Amino acid sequence: MSVSNWILLSLVNLLDDVKAVAKSHGVCQYRTNNLKDHTKYSFKCSQYRKYPLYGYELKASVPDDDPNSITVMFRDVHNHDDRSQSSRLPSPVRQSVSKYVGIGLTEAQIRAAVSVDHPSTPVSSTKLTSLVQTECRQNRPGIFSVYDFHKWCNDHQDGAVPHSTIVPF
Repeated sequence: MSVSNWILLSLVNLLDDVKAVAKSHGVCQYRTNNLKDHTKYSFKCSQYRKYPLYGYELKASVPDDDPNSITVMFRDVHNHDDRSQSSRLPSPVRQSVSKYVGIGLTEAQIRAAVSVDHPSTPVSSTKLTSLVQTECRQNRPGIFSVYDFHKWCNDHQDGAVPHSTIVPF
């Protein structure tokens, strides 16, 4: 884009004032350029990764000969309508699956519950299976193998009970 697309926002005296303006506009600094006669600070929307289809930017230019005269300009507008596409399941579905795994439903029960709770959302079988497995690993990190269970039983056969944190169900 050309320089003519930038619109003057304000003139400030300190770099801290520029940071305050940036914070109030919901942008974060992403680049600093030291040019021949001035330093340019560039800011992008703090959610630019989520919404890459627009380019709201803020620019502060600090002249080397007068560092107390900082020009702050912007271009484009915040537009959070067009979010970038993601392969993840929508957040409400992920929250529901997390809740259902937490109360101990099976994958088939979760699939049925999700289809009732979110009838208009298409949920692929592989994504749901993967999400259920991930949630199970997060909610029950201490799952023991059959070998661990067998070893526990053998240790407790003779009546002498050593200290153990594994308890059979």
